[in-house]
Amino acid sequence: MLSQFFLLSMRGDTLIYKDYRGGTTLQQEHTNSFFRKITNSPAPVFNIEGIQYIHIKRNGLYLVFTSMNNVSPVLATELLERISSLIKDYCGILSEDAVRNNFVLIYEILDEILDFGYPQETSTDILKSFIFHDPVVTREKTSDLQQIVDSFQIQSSKSTASSSTNQSVARKRSGKDEIFVDVIENLNVIFSPSGQVIRSDIEGNIVMRSFLSGNPMIRIGLNEEIIVGNSHQRRYGGINFEQCRFHPSINLGEWNLDRTLILTPPEGEFSLINYNISGDFAPPFRIIPYIDLGNGKSLDLMLRISGNFSSEIFSKVTVTCPLPASTDSVSFDYDRATQTAIYRREEGTFEWVVKKFYGQTENAIHVHINLDSMSGNFAKEIGPISMNFELPTHVTSGVRIRYLRVSENRKSYLPLRWIRSITRSNSYIARVDDSKLR
Repeated sequence: MLSQFFLLSMRGDTLIYKDYRGGTTLQQEHTNSFFRKITNSPAPVFNIEGIQYIHIKRNGLYLVFTSMNNVSPVLATELLERISSLIKDYCGILSEDAVRNNFVLIYEILDEILDFGYPQETSTDILKSFIFHDPVVTREKTSDLQQIVDSFQIQSSKSTASSSTNQSVARKRSGKDEIFVDVIENLNVIFSPSGQVIRSDIEGNIVMRSFLSGNPMIRIGLNEEIIVGNSHQRRYGGINFEQCRFHPSINLGEWNLDRTLILTPPEGEFSLINYNISGDFAPPFRIIPYIDLGNGKSLDLMLRISGNFSSEIFSKVTVTCPLPASTDSVSFDYDRATQTAIYRREEGTFEWVVKKFYGQTENAIHVHINLDSMSGNFAKEIGPISMNFELPTHVTSGVRIRYLRVSENRKSYLPLRWIRSITRSNSYIARVDDSKLR
C-alpha cells in the first residue's frame, strides 16, 4: 500500500516526513527526486525508478504519497485531500507556519489516519477521541485585497473577517457558536484570438465549516431554478448542473421540492455539494489579444482585457504569456500607476499584474518584443495567454443561498451564520492568432 508521506514547502524544504512501511532510509533522496521532477513536470502522478509519487498542492504546500506498489491514484489523491482538510480542521489553517508550529499534532493525526500504509479513519468527529495535543494558534498572512474585501454576508449588516474561519475544532471560541458557508466556483475558459468563448465550464463547490455546540439540524435553501442532469429539462434562465454530488450527511427529502438541503453537520470543514456546469454563462473577464510584425526583427503584442462584473468589486489579476526562445529584449507600454509588467528571461515568459481590476472597466498593455532572429517556429512559441484571479462576492453561475437556518429547541440559541461567495480562475486561457507571422 502507501509507503511514505511527506509535506514540502514551495522551496522544497521537508516540513513533515512519515515512513509507514519501515525499512526505507532514503528520505532525502525521495524528497529531492520529487521536487526536481515537479519543477519540470507538474503531473499529479508519476513514477521514478519504480517508486510511484502521488501529490496535491494546497496553499503553496506539496502533500505527497510514495508507494512501491501500483496504488490507485484516485484513492491516494482523495486521502491527501482528507489529510489537508484534517490539518486545517485541527490547526485552523493550512500554511507553512501552521505546520511548523503544530508538527507534533500533525504527526499524531498521521498516526491515526494510516496504519502500516493502509487507511484507517479520516473523520474529524471520530478522530477527536484520539487526538490529545492542543493546537498552536497561527495567524494567517492575508493579502491587501483580502483585508479590504472580506466578503462574509448575512441577513443583517454584520460582517466578519475571513480569518474568523481559521479556528481549530479542538479549541472552540468560548461563548460563540458559528457556521460558515462558502460558495466557491473555479472557472475553465478558452478564448479564441477574437475574444469569443470556445469552451467553458464551472467546477463548483459549496463548503461548510461548522463550530456549533450540540448537534442542531441545518436547513439550507438554494436557487429553485437549479436543474440537475437530464439535458432535455434545460430551460433558459435556469442553472443546469450537469453533475452533482452531495455530502453523505445530507437528507434530500426536500431537494426535489424546493432545493432545500437538510443535515446535521459534522465538525470541521466539508463539502456540501460539488457540481459541474458547462457553457451558458458569461465569463467575468474577456481577453482579446492582437499580434503583428513590427519593424525588422520585432513583434508587437497588444492585449486587452475587459471586466464583465459589478463595478463595486475588484480583483488582483495576473496575466502570463510565453514568448519565443529567440527573444532578445522586451519593453512594455501600460498604466504604471496601478500595474506592473516584467519579462522573466529564465522562464521565457512575461507577467502583467493589474493590482485592482474593477468591474465594468478595461485594461490594456502593449508588449514590444525584439528577436535575435526570425527563423524557426517563433510564431508558434507565442502564447497561449493565461490569467489568474480571485473575485470576492461574485458567483458566475448565479448559484446563491436563499436562507441558512439552524434548528434548535432553545429560543435563546442564536448562532452566527456567515456566507461568502468566491469565483476563481482554474484554467483561464486565450489563444493567439499567429497566422500573420507565418
